Amino acid sequence: MISLDNLYLGAEYQPLINTSDSSIYGYEALSRFTDLDGRHTPPNIVFDHLHHQASLLEFMQG
Repeated sequence: MISLDNLYLGAEYQPLINTSDSSIYGYEALSRFTDLDGRHTPPNIVFDHLHHQASLLEFMQG
């Protein structure tokens, strides 16, 4: 079990490349998670944890 309280959320962006002319037509944002000691936690583990606690996925409005 992981503690979401000790993870930092970050993002990496990978270009989407047109294979016919090698031009970039967009970017894909990828979630990255790092703990307080700099160790990486795979996104699938974080998202699996979140889906088992639906209240963590709710957005606050205000």
